[in-house]
Amino acid sequence: MEKNKLLVFLFAMVPGMSHMYLGMLKKGVFLMSLFLAPIGLIFLTRGGFEIISCMLPIVWCYSFFDVFRYKGDTKEERYQTDTEFYQKLKSFCQEEAEPMFFKRRKLIGLFCIFLAIYTFVYNIIGYFTNWFGRIFWFCYVVLSKVPTLLVVIVLLKLGIDLLRSEDDNFVAYKKDNKKQKYYETELKNTIKEEAKPEEKQTAYDEEIKNDIEEIKVQQHDLQIQKEKINLEKGEKIVEPIFLEKRIEEQ
Repeated sequence: MEKNKLLVFLFAMVPGMSHMYLGMLKKGVFLMSLFLAPIGLIFLTRGGFEIISCMLPIVWCYSFFDVFRYKGDTKEERYQTDTEFYQKLKSFCQEEAEPMFFKRRKLIGLFCIFLAIYTFVYNIIGYFTNWFGRIFWFCYVVLSKVPTLLVVIVLLKLGIDLLRSEDDNFVAYKKDNKKQKYYETELKNTIKEEAKPEEKQTAYDEEIKNDIEEIKVQQHDLQIQKEKINLEKGEKIVEPIFLEKRIEEQ
């Protein structure tokens, strides 16, 4: 059943809603959350983190134009596309996002604590500004600039880290890279050992053959030495007999 094109267009004005209308609930919820989360953060901090509002047009445009790709698909095709999107998002969160958050959990925890304290203090001082005059007004102005200062510091830190070469002493990443390289090397060696049982067996058989040949050579040498000794003894015994015969003939 084909969906109403006018409703698809109208619902597309709100990110994620048109995807839900087409039955792509997972992608619709994700896009709507991605659009509303920055708005909620801006309202929570009373405009303190308004710099993140720059990502709202990007999310809106992507959601608006993305939904028209699926309006001609069947219900089964849209369901399959939505399921594939969810699986990719889940694998990304488990394989990349979760390890990254785990490594930076202290930094993220400090940011959450700062955000909670900032929101609490900023909102309370905002109410008392008009009551107690300039002191609270000054604190209010200072706190209103803290998010901007925080964003500037984060951008500077990110830029410095990106400009650093691999040979610099960037301990936080070097340790992780060394561990990762070590584990990759060990894994490759293990795979090589498990992948070549026939070569190991062949090498073992060759060693056994070489040992057997050496033993045969040694036995042959011993046999030759025994024969030489026997020949020498035989000559010593035979010589007197021949001498006696020669004397008798003479």
